Amino acid sequence: MIAMSRTEPPLGGPAFDELLSRADLVARDAVPIAATRERVVAVDDVVVCDAPAGQFLGAMTTHPRLAAKVAMVLARQLFELEQVVERTASDPAATRLAELLLRVARRDGTWTAVEGMSEADLARMIGASRETVSRLVADWERQGIVRGRPRLIELADEAALQRLSAGAGDS
Repeated sequence: MIAMSRTEPPLGGPAFDELLSRADLVARDAVPIAATRERVVAVDDVVVCDAPAGQFLGAMTTHPRLAAKVAMVLARQLFELEQVVERTASDPAATRLAELLLRVARRDGTWTAVEGMSEADLARMIGASRETVSRLVADWERQGIVRGRPRLIELADEAALQRLSAGAGDS
């Protein structure tokens, strides 16, 4: 879910304070997303505050809580990015793909699926080739772990995917 919040000069006041109290992220460029030509898909809940750079920097100067929150978010993102780089170098693609599918899947009653992402989107998100993702999805389909269609991967056996995301088992 992406909640857009447009601000008009000046950046501040009760609406800004409310956004600041709820938002993990206030800078549009720092939002954890997978971008494609047609759309933006958030992989975590986010709140976006769309403000010109100069206005945003001015607000950081006059609102120390904002500056502290942005610094904390950026530090957390840097730490998470370091972990992603480490996992990309050390974990097999199957582990990374299983972890991603579990994280971004939409759960709707008894049905759990990843919708709206192509194999190329998934490959970019885990640092692998589209062919690798395609092969893994096909292997997992044969094993009954997932059911795949274009831009839809239904998670048929979440327990098996959890074992794969923990590094247990083969592709």
